[in-house]
Amino acid sequence: MHSLAENCGVSEDTCVENAFLSLYSKSGDMESCESLFAGMYYRRDDVSWNSMVAGYVQDGLLSKAMDLVWLMMHNDQKMDCFTFTTVLSACSSVAALERGMKIHAWGIRSQLKPDVVVESSLVDMYSKCGRIDYALTVFCLMPVKNEYFWNAMIAGCARHGQGRKALELFNEMRDGNLEPDHVTFVGVLSACSHACLMEKGMNYFESMTKKHGLVPRVEHYSCVVDLLGRAGEIDRMEDFFKKMSVSPNGLIWRTVLGACCRS
Repeated sequence: MHSLAENCGVSEDTCVENAFLSLYSKSGDMESCESLFAGMYYRRDDVSWNSMVAGYVQDGLLSKAMDLVWLMMHNDQKMDCFTFTTVLSACSSVAALERGMKIHAWGIRSQLKPDVVVESSLVDMYSKCGRIDYALTVFCLMPVKNEYFWNAMIAGCARHGQGRKALELFNEMRDGNLEPDHVTFVGVLSACSHACLMEKGMNYFESMTKKHGLVPRVEHYSCVVDLLGRAGEIDRMEDFFKKMSVSPNGLIWRTVLGACCRS
């Protein structure tokens, strides 16, 4: 197809080149992408840059993606919402807080229109990088919050030692008439475990089925095993373990062994 475009004399049309960039990146052929992108030097537009960044991230080449993002910033190129969230996700996966903050600042300067996906990616990035205060700031400024936002914020607080704050958020979520799902309860049970709120955690676990009609999954059982183990309730943990309706996985076994070692 690319050869045909060259033969037809349209290979140096930016729209055509962008289409091939997208095609190559989606197929994982980043070598062809790089060759084409290099040849487009004076014809690159915002679509060209965004396609390259997305291709690098999709191919797991995070370092190259970030290098290209800095070059975009230097050249005052605009980042679209898809690339913004993709790059923030990459920052989250490697806990690159400083890079994530710079991208956030760039998004503000570029007047990137905030939407559900953009805002949730910011909450997720700051939470996973350990800056719960920043995540909460973004979260509180959101005019509309869906279940994903609440889950991300609850999980972030639970993950970074703010269990009681996570439970406050859970109560606020319920007050807003939003139904918790399986993901919500992983965060809630983890929060109870890290905050040493054993009985409260057990009550939440029981409420999954009784109040919300949710069947606990292996990750919920793992949280309860950890909850009881951290509380030093080894006998109760053993009894709970024997009565589980799911087969224990490696995580649950490691949690049990860790609790036994601590006791």
